[in-house]
Amino acid sequence: TVPPRNFEEFSESEKIDYWIERELPHLVHFIESWIDVESSGKLKVHFSRFDDFVKDPCNLINRLFSLYGAPLKLAEPVYAKEETATFRAGELFEWKRVFSDTQSRRATNMVPKGIVNKFDWG
Repeated sequence: TVPPRNFEEFSESEKIDYWIERELPHLVHFIESWIDVESSGKLKVHFSRFDDFVKDPCNLINRLFSLYGAPLKLAEPVYAKEETATFRAGELFEWKRVFSDTQSRRATNMVPKGIVNKFDWG
């Protein structure tokens, strides 16, 4: 979905509310669709988690290279930081700090238990 023209004028809390209501259902469907593809066995699928990237980015990237037969080996990650309103610090569980209790409950209730369990998000 395309955010409203005045989205940048929203408070951070209003932006999170918008994201939960408008974007999260699409992301849940997207993840469910890829789980279905994986289950079908028709395509090689690799799921990765942000946690894995933060904890050991080289290992995760090298596993992805290997999965697709790329002969690359990454020794040290390279990060480019853009100065934008959407840049995040890359903190694990940042949402627990920035979401209100109500927002946290709403978002958590929208993610099916199967997805939570598959990705160890519980």
